[in-house]
Amino acid sequence: VLFHGDSLTSGQPEIPLPHADRYPPVAMGLLDSDADWANLGVSGRTLNDLLANVAEVDACRRPLASSDIVVVWGGINDLVVDGATVENVISRLTIYATGRRALGFKVIGVTIIAADEANPNIPSEFETQ
Repeated sequence: VLFHGDSLTSGQPEIPLPHADRYPPVAMGLLDSDADWANLGVSGRTLNDLLANVAEVDACRRPLASSDIVVVWGGINDLVVDGATVENVISRLTIYATGRRALGFKVIGVTIIAADEANPNIPSEFETQ
């Protein structure tokens, strides 16, 4: 299982969030599994960054494995920092997932948290996009 994403995946957000305390080890603990896993989260990454660095995930694909899973959590930096539209985020996630599935990965996408939790300086109307 590979966890690929931004600071919420790495567990090192600029603004501490109680629910983002390194969710990969928590998830693996809840699964009670001895499966191999790696946290590839990097603070500040956007979905474009994940796409540009997707080789770090793709290199981990084990063709003989019964299942390789990649869990992707991204998009909030695209919206907040890059000013991407919701359509941009959906398109980037679709491109990401399609590419990983083509290699044989099972892809799990984690939903984006409310932007006001990640950045209290965001205008209230942001959530209506």
